[in-house]
Amino acid sequence: MFAELLGPLRYAADSHAPGAGAWAPLVLGMEKRGLLQEVLRDVSRNRANQRLVNEMNDILAGLQHTEGARL
Repeated sequence: MFAELLGPLRYAADSHAPGAGAWAPLVLGMEKRGLLQEVLRDVSRNRANQRLVNEMNDILAGLQHTEGARL
């Protein structure tokens, strides 16, 4: 589930035509990466998941930094 919400590490909305294999950044009108952040908040309540949550948050932060630099 995390991988589907995270999507590819390099994604340009205008570089992929709709179709097989293209990652869609939205699900039911919501941004998948934003939804991932919400899911991670809930998952982080369990101490056993802290390492996974930290790794995913680091990846998301890096993606946000990279995407912000491109704008």
